[in-house]
Amino acid sequence: MMNNSFFGSLAYKMKWVEDPTAHKMWTDMVNMGYNPEWAKTAPHDELMARIAEITMHNSNGHSWRRAGRDEHDWNIACDRALWSFLKNAGFALPDDVLYDPSDQGQSAEKIYAKIHKPPPPQPQKQPQPQPGAGSGDSQGKSEADPSPGDGPPSDGQPEPQDGPSGKGPGSAGEVRDAPKEQEDQLRTDWQIATIQAANQAKSRGQLPGGLEDLLESITNPAVDWKAALRKFMQSAAKNDFSWRRPSRRYVAQGFYLPEIHSESMPPVLIGIDTSSSISNEELNAFASELSAIMRECQPEKTHVVYCNTRVHKTEEFDADEEIKFGRVERGGTDLRAIVTYAEEQDFEFAACVIFTDCETPFPDTEPDFPLMWCTKSNIVAPVGSTIKISDL
Repeated sequence: MMNNSFFGSLAYKMKWVEDPTAHKMWTDMVNMGYNPEWAKTAPHDELMARIAEITMHNSNGHSWRRAGRDEHDWNIACDRALWSFLKNAGFALPDDVLYDPSDQGQSAEKIYAKIHKPPPPQPQKQPQPQPGAGSGDSQGKSEADPSPGDGPPSDGQPEPQDGPSGKGPGSAGEVRDAPKEQEDQLRTDWQIATIQAANQAKSRGQLPGGLEDLLESITNPAVDWKAALRKFMQSAAKNDFSWRRPSRRYVAQGFYLPEIHSESMPPVLIGIDTSSSISNEELNAFASELSAIMRECQPEKTHVVYCNTRVHKTEEFDADEEIKFGRVERGGTDLRAIVTYAEEQDFEFAACVIFTDCETPFPDTEPDFPLMWCTKSNIVAPVGSTIKISDL
C-alpha cells in the first residue's frame, strides 16, 4: 500500500486463502490463494510481484475471458500478456516468470492463438473382451479399473492439481474460472475497483505507466468477437430432442415427432460472403478461428457454403479437419440464399454462422435455427445475432 497504492488497494479486495495444493498463487476473482510453504521462503520481491500479477489478472478479467480455451495454455497466455507491463511498473521478474518482450501490448487472446497447438485426434479404442466376463459375470474388473495400490507412491504431501487439460495449471500465478453465478457481478465490481484504484494512485503520483490502455478498455469495452462466437456455438451444442422442426423421416408417414440429436453436436453451417469486399487474408484468418472453435464443439460435419447472389459452391469438413476456405467466385451479394439453402436440407443444422460485410438483403423472418452474422461493418442484421469483427 505504501509503495504502490494501485496494486495494494486491489490486493485488499480479495479474500486470502491458504492452499497447500497450489503451485504458488491463484485467483478466481474472489480469492487470492497461496501455498503457505512457498510463501514462507519466497523472496520479498517475488511476493510483491506475484501479488501484483494476481491483481492484474482480475483487473484484466482473465478469469471470465477464457471462453472454453485450453486452461493450461490460457494461463500461459495471460501471464505473458502481463509481465511486460509489470516490468515497466518497476517489479522484479521472478526467475520462472513467463516473459517475452515481443508480447508487450498484446492481449491474452492473441498470445493464446500463437502458442496453442491443439492435440491430434485420438483413435477410438475398441473394447477388449475380458477373460471370464460372460453372462452373469458382473463382478469382474476391467483393465481400466484402478486397483488398490495403483499409481505412484505418495510422500504424504499434496500435489498441485491439474486443470481439465491434464497438463497442470501452466502458471505460477494461476488463473481459475470465476464462479459462474457471480461472473457478471464480479466483472462489474473489478472494473469499478480498477478505475477507483487508478484515480487514487494518480492523486498520489503512483499511477503505473502503461495503465491507460487498460483503463480505456474498461471504460470503452470492445466486444471479444472470438469469445462471443465460441459462446454462441457452445450454446447450440445440445444433445437432446428438438421440436424446432419435425423429424423429416416420419413426416411423410403423418407423424409429427421431434428431431433426435446425436451424441455429438449436429452439423454446423458456415456461410461465406464472396463479394469483392471480403479479402482472402480475412477469409483465412476467420477460417483459422473457426477451426479452433469446431475442434472444441465437435460437430458431426461443418458445411461451408459460398454465396454471392446464389450458392455457387459447398464443402464439408469432419470434426477433426482444419477448415480452409477454397477459391471463391466473386460477385454481388444476396445472402438470403444461404438461409434458403439451410432450410432446404433434409437434416437440421445446430447453428449457422455467416461471415459478411452485411451489405446484403436480409431474410424477412427468423430462421428456425440459431443464426449469427460476423461482420466487419457497423450494420446490425434485423434477424439472428450480430457480432462485429475488428481485428482480422
